[in-house]
Amino acid sequence: MVDQVDPRGVSILIADDEAMFRCGLRLMLERDGFDVVADCVDGVEAVTRSGELHEDVAILDRFMPVLNGVDAARAIHKVSPDTRIVLVSQYDDPMMSVGELSTTIAGGVHKNQASNVLIEAILEVANGACFWPRPHLFAIRNSKPPLSVREREVLRYLAEGLSMKEIAATLGLSVKTIEGHRSRLTTKLDIRDIPRLVRYAVRCGIVPKP
Repeated sequence: MVDQVDPRGVSILIADDEAMFRCGLRLMLERDGFDVVADCVDGVEAVTRSGELHEDVAILDRFMPVLNGVDAARAIHKVSPDTRIVLVSQYDDPMMSVGELSTTIAGGVHKNQASNVLIEAILEVANGACFWPRPHLFAIRNSKPPLSVREREVLRYLAEGLSMKEIAATLGLSVKTIEGHRSRLTTKLDIRDIPRLVRYAVRCGIVPKP
């Protein structure tokens, strides 16, 4: 849940070519306790700074010059893979494939929405979740490659805190086989760390809420 995240512990990078929006967003976020570590005028600067700062959340304008928000997101994913990305736009973009975006972008907010919506999006993605308008959320959840029965079992035991050796013993398989299942499921989900795997397993009903 979003209330598990303290804004004071969330570092944020902003990238938008509109100076007024960028400045206003920074003031709003700092007022709410977030740590804004950089504000950038285009996607190229955002990628460079992200590689240096490794911020928790990057807020990227969809239509920036030089390097747009989608391409910048892909580049940031390479230089700072743990950074969670929220895409903002003043335009509706029905042609954009949400399934494609979901591999590198955790959320999206229209600039005309209220400021509290963006705050909620930041807190959600910082907590390992995704934040999209409802029609897009369904598309994202269904764009993930399905896990096999065995991968779901391994995910469940990982979420319950078992080690590779304990999972192997429980399922009667070798540790090497379990490591292979874990590698495949983390690749499919594009989630590498255990806390985010746990949150994903809870959201999908693979393990009950604690």
